Amino acid sequence: MAVLGHSNIQQSSTNSFSSASRMTTLLRPGTGALQNQSLPNLESQLSFIRQPRQPMIDETIKQIEARIQNSESLPQDRRNELIGLLATLKSETRELAKTHNEQAQSIVGFTQVATHEATRAEQDSQLVKLSSQGLRQSVEEFQTSHPRLAQIVNNISTTLSNSGI
Repeated sequence: MAVLGHSNIQQSSTNSFSSASRMTTLLRPGTGALQNQSLPNLESQLSFIRQPRQPMIDETIKQIEARIQNSESLPQDRRNELIGLLATLKSETRELAKTHNEQAQSIVGFTQVATHEATRAEQDSQLVKLSSQGLRQSVEEFQTSHPRLAQIVNNISTTLSNSGI
């Protein structure tokens, strides 16, 4: 039996087991209980480690959508345009998050800040300008690899910048 690193995972295998039928013993923290689990089952339980934090991105986009819908400073046609752009941003950041999760979160975060500044009751033109600039810069490195994402972000930034200032 071999202990892998400092983890609570111990793996036993013999020549009589194929790699697919190896059994893994997992000590669950806090329970003290040992469970025998096949490797594929264990991998599925630990898959959250490799998966992007899309729920965080989705939740932020929902908050942005709600802010836009409730904004009295934006005309209805501009709200509709931004909601459509956000739907595309959501799908594009979902793709980007598979390989560049932190950057995807930054893009959505800058979108949230830019939306906040552009929809405030008392807008500060300097803050709108700075937040829109930050939004554009957050996607700059993806101009070539994700041109649609860059275009959507630039459209959102332009639309927000032109919102009542």
